[in-house]
Amino acid sequence: VEAEVLRLEEMKESKMKDLVLKKRTELEDVCRKAHMVAEPEASIEYTVTAIES
Repeated sequence: VEAEVLRLEEMKESKMKDLVLKKRTELEDVCRKAHMVAEPEASIEYTVTAIES
């Protein structure tokens, strides 16, 4: 049972990272179309680090 819980937690972490990266890409596209500057990349790394902890 513990192995399954660990596997599911790892899968959840992976899916959350994928979602964050996908949303970041969407935000960059919207900003580019609106001639805006997106936030620095540091914020995405902070988010991924928070997900991993």
